[in-house]
Amino acid sequence: MPSGKAAVHMRRSDFTLKLISAVLLVAIACYIGFYLIRSSSNTIQTSRAMMVTAGTSCQTTGYAVRDEYVLPGGGNNVAASVRDGQKVSNGEVIAVEYSGQSALERAGRIRTLQARISQLRELTDIQAGNLTSQTIKSLAYAVQHNDFDALEELRLSANACIFGSSSSAYVSTDAELSALNLELAQLESTGSGSVEITAPESGTFTTVTDGFEDVTVDMVEYKKPSEVEALFENAHTEADALGKLVRGTTWYYAAIMDEEHAAMLDEGQSFQVNFTKTYNAALTMTVKSVGAVEDGRCVVVFSSERDLAPTISIRNLTAEVMFSNDTGILVAKQAVHLDDEDKPFVYVLM
Repeated sequence: MPSGKAAVHMRRSDFTLKLISAVLLVAIACYIGFYLIRSSSNTIQTSRAMMVTAGTSCQTTGYAVRDEYVLPGGGNNVAASVRDGQKVSNGEVIAVEYSGQSALERAGRIRTLQARISQLRELTDIQAGNLTSQTIKSLAYAVQHNDFDALEELRLSANACIFGSSSSAYVSTDAELSALNLELAQLESTGSGSVEITAPESGTFTTVTDGFEDVTVDMVEYKKPSEVEALFENAHTEADALGKLVRGTTWYYAAIMDEEHAAMLDEGQSFQVNFTKTYNAALTMTVKSVGAVEDGRCVVVFSSERDLAPTISIRNLTAEVMFSNDTGILVAKQAVHLDDEDKPFVYVLM
């Protein structure tokens, strides 16, 4: 049997082990409890991220201003021979004046024959296996640039390219081509009864006139909004105008905007201008001048050397001027977390 001292020593050892075990158990329980409480109070929040573009801008209305010259000599017996928005050189034929209705009809028949002969020749190439996508590309370009003069001819050619190999309506024969060529030769040998009209100088041509061609950029620079608006109130139309030429490649947007946003602009700075309504496009334009303040509004003149042809027939414009333009990822606030150093971070689901 163990002595009394040995028994006391064993009881003390058992008590010590039990105490240590109890302390460890309590510590483990506290750690687990603290972890569970912390985990339940810091639930990870996620959200869908989106790429967004945001910035400061203002809405404006205004007028397109160009260096324009009205071409006289229009009328019922005059037909333009160049397309709207086409650049022409000095002395180039831009229209033909016919002596009467019969001469005009004969010219129309000649153009129809020439288009049909060209179409039949394309069909011959198609049947020979020489199909090309050039016609389809030309049609798409004409639609994009509102080239309505060429659309009908290109539409027929596109139909020929698409249906030529399967539709009997587009089968080309040597006999048909010979007949059309003969009729064309007879019409061309007849006196044309026409006079060619040439461009008096180089520029960009359009048949559209609105009576405000005499307004120049010098007349809108540094002016008050009411003065600029008055310039575009009464049109000075010219009877039987053939169209107009726009000199150079630069055009201007006289924008009427509020004083607060106009103060953010300096001459020579470039900004993105997003046009809407009558013309839909985004252009980088340069501030040419900032006018005087009137009733909280200013006239800011922007200039550009792009898109003269698409805007050549437009006078009134609406646009959004972008002062700053930032692109980034948008996430919900609850999906942004802080680390131990209070730096924000997000979780990414891969």
